[in-house]
Amino acid sequence: MSTYWNGEQCQARKCSVIVGAVERPTWWCAGMEGTTRKAVRVDYGDQHFYLDDEDGGGWMKVTVGKGSPQWGHKSLPQDSKEVTPDLERQSAKLRGGGT
Repeated sequence: MSTYWNGEQCQARKCSVIVGAVERPTWWCAGMEGTTRKAVRVDYGDQHFYLDDEDGGGWMKVTVGKGSPQWGHKSLPQDSKEVTPDLERQSAKLRGGGT
């Protein structure tokens, strides 16, 4: 399936991330730092960033919406980390669960 940002083809893929540092207390994801979220990693030009995909909206933006600014999305902090099994266990420990 082709993926887009600003109407231009780009590389994007579904992943999970541990939410990074939230810069402003008014940002939509305030209070989610350290939690695991479904996401879409977008590689566009020489940059990469993450879109929240818990409700499927991130994937819809880069496919159906062709990355258009008219198609809403929720950005995740730039320092969010893609989940590997080890990172997921560490995140669970920080939240007080898992071993």
